[in-house]
Amino acid sequence: MAVEDSGSSGTAAHSPLPRLLADTAQLVSLGGDAPAGALWKLAEPGRQLDANVVRLPAGGRVDPHTEPDLDVLLLVLDGEARLDSADGGHPLRAGVLTWLCQLSLTQRHLCNGV
Repeated sequence: MAVEDSGSSGTAAHSPLPRLLADTAQLVSLGGDAPAGALWKLAEPGRQLDANVVRLPAGGRVDPHTEPDLDVLLLVLDGEARLDSADGGHPLRAGVLTWLCQLSLTQRHLCNGV
């Protein structure tokens, strides 16, 4: 769910301006009525960042995988989950920000519910 953007896409020097992209509080307020999966994706042309807001329903999981190209920041907006990696399980709760370094090359998966 995108926030309206009233700015232009660049200045006279053609540098991009800051933009509001999504209202995560509104996405969280959908609760169980929201579909599982990506609720929002960054789709700006020419970006060097990938970003998504994903809803993982109760009992849901993201299968083990390795991100070979990008670091990942994982921010829990609501609820609890567990991140399993080579060094064990890490409980996650609303407000926790986790860095998943692509250089670690370890498999990890995310489970909703601890």
